[in-house]
Amino acid sequence: MKILLVGCGDIGARVAAYFEDTHCCFGLRRDASSLESPIIPIEADVLNKDLMISVLSESFDVVIITLTPDGFTESDYKKTYLEGATTIKAALNSMANKPKLVIWVSSSRVYRYSNGRHHDEKTPIVKADAYVSALIEAEEEIKKFSGKTIVLRFSGIYGTERLRLLDSVRAGYGCEQFPERWTNRIHIDDCVRALIHLINKYFGGFELDDTYIGTDSLPVTQYELRAWLANRLNIELNKNAKIGNIGYKLSNKRLLNSGFKLNFPSYQEGYDMILEQES
Repeated sequence: MKILLVGCGDIGARVAAYFEDTHCCFGLRRDASSLESPIIPIEADVLNKDLMISVLSESFDVVIITLTPDGFTESDYKKTYLEGATTIKAALNSMANKPKLVIWVSSSRVYRYSNGRHHDEKTPIVKADAYVSALIEAEEEIKKFSGKTIVLRFSGIYGTERLRLLDSVRAGYGCEQFPERWTNRIHIDDCVRALIHLINKYFGGFELDDTYIGTDSLPVTQYELRAWLANRLNIELNKNAKIGNIGYKLSNKRLLNSGFKLNFPSYQEGYDMILEQES
């Protein structure tokens, strides 16, 4: 089976490593010089429609799209996500032999302005700012692909090379207990495993939904999470981090009901492993 990893970064490289002995993986980036075996590199800009049509004419069985904006401005989000999805969708639909499965990796940020504190895949999402609008409209655009498309919305990804929150705690930043500010986490290993799971289930004949939330099973307040980490690190939290959004609780029930099992059911198992590896 041929798998194309569009925007191939850390997650894409890990997926390719898993499939090294069974499938042929191609990594597409504007600069593909850093991609290593077993990935077959392809240099292309996802915003170049003609070039993307040429790349996809090679015919792939699975396309996984994990785009990352160049910056964090509104225009960066619109250019990367919405324009990227529009171009990729057009290129996919132009293919004579279309991929059997396309997975678009999105973000749980789409729920930022949804009503209530408990969200799942059926929760209405609201385009209340340019950042969220770009993510939602990109999802809508990629779903216009005529073949099977899955949108996978990951929550806060962490791991041995994604230590922003842990570094904040190490610097002494906690937060006030009230009002409660909720956060949802998922270890990068489980992100990769979720992608692999959906691919295997689909080709095993399982009928998949078109949208999944990728998060662990224990939403937690920022206060509780930072206090737990501080206790593990044996440090004092003497500063307050600026956390504007009060957050929400995400449900991973749909993903679990498909047969997926988390290696790290909560932040506790995930961060414990990271801290053990550092010691």
